[in-house]
Amino acid sequence: SGAFDAVVAVECIFHFPGRTAFLKEVRRVLTPGGRLAISDFVPHGPTLPLLVAAVPFFAPAVARVYGRGNTLCTPGLYRLMARLAGLRVVHDEDVTPHTLPTYPALTALQAHFGAHGPAFARATRNMELLARSGALRYRVLGFE
Repeated sequence: SGAFDAVVAVECIFHFPGRTAFLKEVRRVLTPGGRLAISDFVPHGPTLPLLVAAVPFFAPAVARVYGRGNTLCTPGLYRLMARLAGLRVVHDEDVTPHTLPTYPALTALQAHFGAHGPAFARATRNMELLARSGALRYRVLGFE
């Protein structure tokens, strides 16, 4: 308890059983005034119904390669969960445009090394489609 000034969680919070429990545990281990930084795939509010409808089509391929995870946590839900955990969101930035070049690079690496075969290409295409359509945004959030 109270042992860390900072916690960084890059592309992992969606793999935990519950974000609120994760945030509460981070709050417990942070020193007073400590900070948490995360990156997460966050749905864009108006596209949430479309994303929910698309999950059955996209999720199996993505889960086979990248692992299961819940990508339906909105910025508003993050603010609520932070309050419940004794934290507050102090930074929320959509960095999606900076991440888009990653998808063709991953596809090229997969083609070169043959990692995961067609499942990898399909999963990466699915994530790229969701990102380029604006349905799923890549955000960096800061909490204190």
